[in-house]
Amino acid sequence: MVLGRYEKVMVEMTNRGIAPDSIVIDGVVGGFVQSGDVGEAISFAQHAYNQYGCAPTAGKFCRVVHAAAALDDGQHEARRAIVVAEQMWEGDWRGEGKTSHPVLGHANLRRLLEERGAFDY
Repeated sequence: MVLGRYEKVMVEMTNRGIAPDSIVIDGVVGGFVQSGDVGEAISFAQHAYNQYGCAPTAGKFCRVVHAAAALDDGQHEARRAIVVAEQMWEGDWRGEGKTSHPVLGHANLRRLLEERGAFDY
């Protein structure tokens, strides 16, 4: 990933003691989706989670999954988005005795991807 302007801003925030939160992450992720760069939205969400321990909101990331599934050849990006979602939110729902996130759960995402034609079988 190229060090983009958004990343420089986040580094500057961190240097000033201002931790990025999900609102900031949502803004950047939403900007990528709006500009049509769904792959970069997924990469940034994963990077922000790994670097700062902060994920976008589940609702915003669900929009990323929708956008990936809607791409003409979005099967790879949609699957990658699911892997990233599982990394970011695994502990949030599994600790409650649930087996999947209510919004980003495997069954819901699979149904979404099938509806969007993201699977080729």
